[in-house]
Amino acid sequence: MSEPTILYESAAGVVTLTLNRPDKLNVFNEIMHGELARAFDRIEADPAIRAVLLTGAGRGFCAGQDLADRVTGEGNAPPDLGDTLERLYNPLIRRICRLERPVVCAVNGVAAGAGANLAFNCDIVLAARSAKFMEPFCKLGLVPDAGGTYILPRLVGSARARGLALLGETLSAEQAEAWGLIWRVVDDERLMREQMRARLAEVWPDLELVAEAKNGLEAVQAVQQHAPDIVFLDIRMPGLTGVEAARRIAQLELDDDALLPEIVFVTAYDQYAVEAFEQGATDYVLKPAERERLAVTVERLKKRLATRGTADAQASVPIQQLLHKLSAQVNPTAATSYLQWIQASVGSTIQMIPVADVLFFISDEKYTRVQTAQLEALIRKPIKELVDELDPKLFWQIHRSTLVNINAVAGVSRDFRGRQIVAVKGHNEKLEVSRSYAGLFKGM
Repeated sequence: MSEPTILYESAAGVVTLTLNRPDKLNVFNEIMHGELARAFDRIEADPAIRAVLLTGAGRGFCAGQDLADRVTGEGNAPPDLGDTLERLYNPLIRRICRLERPVVCAVNGVAAGAGANLAFNCDIVLAARSAKFMEPFCKLGLVPDAGGTYILPRLVGSARARGLALLGETLSAEQAEAWGLIWRVVDDERLMREQMRARLAEVWPDLELVAEAKNGLEAVQAVQQHAPDIVFLDIRMPGLTGVEAARRIAQLELDDDALLPEIVFVTAYDQYAVEAFEQGATDYVLKPAERERLAVTVERLKKRLATRGTADAQASVPIQQLLHKLSAQVNPTAATSYLQWIQASVGSTIQMIPVADVLFFISDEKYTRVQTAQLEALIRKPIKELVDELDPKLFWQIHRSTLVNINAVAGVSRDFRGRQIVAVKGHNEKLEVSRSYAGLFKGM
């Protein structure tokens, strides 16, 4: 069954309608028009509904019409654009303007063509600071439709309306606010946080929110200060990205009995990034966070929280593997290369040790011990730096101070306290697994 193109949510007298074709920047097709019309049928029939919020899923609000879904004439006749306007867009715009409830539009990302004019015809328009507005009709030899020729001169005056229509230039959210096209610009992070806070209150009313952060660095500091059970991180936060913040959080100094927080990434639609979560130790929520999808995440979190650090902890792959994969998706131009050799002190000499020969690394306050089957060496590089430089498929972090070569693991047992203990091939040392990493060896 295909995904609905319009998501309909109702709470406390407010209906949220989300355009839901995020892989295509929410461009309109016949199906979306039909589902949106039926959504407005429900709204008009329900006197308990007092307001409507219209927004878009993923990284954009709406890029206008799906040009692959236009009505074509008979034989080789060109597409009948007038039919699409008369049957679909014009009734939609008239319906929004005549609706006896205020329609608030929250624009995220791009709003182009009919998507921009759809927003401008709403009663109140909020835009994320990253939002952009375009009237690109002139590039197709057209004039603005979906109410554009009516609403634009009434909002910004004739001169600016002609400029928008004839030049097709991109308008920033700040410029749109200054011209009076929209009511207010809101910081992207604030908009996302407010929406996430409201959704969490609906699906998990018992959850206590202990802190909010405007950027990645503040998020890391808040985790260090409050030691929360769960952290929601936007993948593309300013300062540190969500992935970079998660890496720092994973390396925070914790007591042996303390647990790392569960991490949920908030992301715009990105199929490759979403696939990275399927077997990961975290979860994800697409922006804007919808109640139904967030409820699924909440149930997963509750199950994880109930068992983490215990013998019943859910199996998981190392979080480093997920973070490396996500980092490559967020910054695809960055080349990924891992250490092949370790330059280490052995007595009074310096030796080059092949990384593949290392059984494990263990750090103390000053040095990191490099252990092979034949020798023991010392380096000054801490575990938190090695984690980012070693292949996460080969070296697993099992403790804040320990990395083990997975090929060197002989077996995993439990001591009298119930703690997991890793036996190493070719060495008699036993390595303790901290509670935060208990799920790594669930299937072994």
